[in-house]
Amino acid sequence: QNESLAYFYTATGGPSWQTNTQWMSGSPCTTSWYGLDCVSGSIRSIELRAENLTGYVPTEIGILTALTSMMLDENNFASSPIPTEIGQLTAIVSSLTLNGNELTKSIPSEIGQLTAMT
Repeated sequence: QNESLAYFYTATGGPSWQTNTQWMSGSPCTTSWYGLDCVSGSIRSIELRAENLTGYVPTEIGILTALTSMMLDENNFASSPIPTEIGQLTAIVSSLTLNGNELTKSIPSEIGQLTAMT
């Protein structure tokens, strides 16, 4: 989890986010990294809406297989593709939001593997 989140932080311009409290210090679940929710030591949700994320969502996001929700809307991933590894997040049941990012690349077919979403 930590390595995946370190890639995520770097790839999305973490130092320039509106709020990046506790990111990259200690463990994400024990030090309450901003925008993350944990259950029993596993990251269950990422909510970083309109936080000035830039760059791209890295392929390592696929490691976070316990995610049930990922909300990254209203940031700036304009010229970045959605990684195919998003299809590995099969625990996502409530929401996956990427709107408001002016995405211009195609949506990977692997997103169809998220069959548990309601």
